[in-house]
Amino acid sequence: MTKDSWDIIFGFVQGVGAVATTGSLIYMARQIRLQKKEIGINLDYQKREKALEMCEFYETLIKDMSFISYIYEKNWKLQKLENKFEMQEFNKEEFLKIHDEESLGKFMIIPVELVLDEYFEKKFISKHFDKEFDLKIYNEFKPRNYTFLDEKDIQERIKGLKDKKDIEEKIEEVNVLNKELFDLKETIRNEFFQNVSGLLNKLEFFSMNFISGIADESVVYQSLHQSFFSIVGFFYPRICFFNSSSGKDKYFTNLIELHNIWKERERKQEEKERQFKKELNNTTISSKSKII
Repeated sequence: MTKDSWDIIFGFVQGVGAVATTGSLIYMARQIRLQKKEIGINLDYQKREKALEMCEFYETLIKDMSFISYIYEKNWKLQKLENKFEMQEFNKEEFLKIHDEESLGKFMIIPVELVLDEYFEKKFISKHFDKEFDLKIYNEFKPRNYTFLDEKDIQERIKGLKDKKDIEEKIEEVNVLNKELFDLKETIRNEFFQNVSGLLNKLEFFSMNFISGIADESVVYQSLHQSFFSIVGFFYPRICFFNSSSGKDKYFTNLIELHNIWKERERKQEEKERQFKKELNNTTISSKSKII
């Protein structure tokens, strides 16, 4: 075989190899694209599944959210506090643009007497009164807004008594009642504080799943955003207190970010609706003009 023949054969083999290599690369690229698409579909599915899981988790918080919202709203109305907030940065500096330092405490602190009243109200509704304790405390202290019995009350109770033992028994009775009220107040105060702190941390966990990209927040937005805005609004002063301007670290960052993402989406939706109504109104006016 001549050299020229070998060159032709070698060139042919190289050409076939190049075509084969190119075909392999095209095939590999196609497979990679398909795999990426499949991975993307699987990832999107997982994010939607996680979002639904977070929706179920949120549902477990509804009872505490409703009660805490009710207590805060009732307290703010009683104290004539106006819940106007910017709710963008969620720090003390932002809060003080609208309200003063003194009102921050008023927004945050819930009088235990208010929670105590709700505690007894639930007892009445559920008919689970312990007549040896709860009912006695309620009847004794409800008329005086759950304030402790004082020296004046003691004098009223011992008026007309001559026997030292009878006087001591009445004084002891007042002390016992005050002690029972004190213990109940402490229990109710601690439980409410733990519920507030626990709920706030759970909402941060809920938000973290969306902000981290583990769950798709757009899946649950339409169902949950109004409820979420409401409870975050009641927690706003507390979050601002934690995020004072002098602090190095910011707390509840995931909750804040999710709130702002959803608020921006709501704003854009409202703007689209306004624009649509405006265009519809202009079209209606134009049509009427043509008829006339």
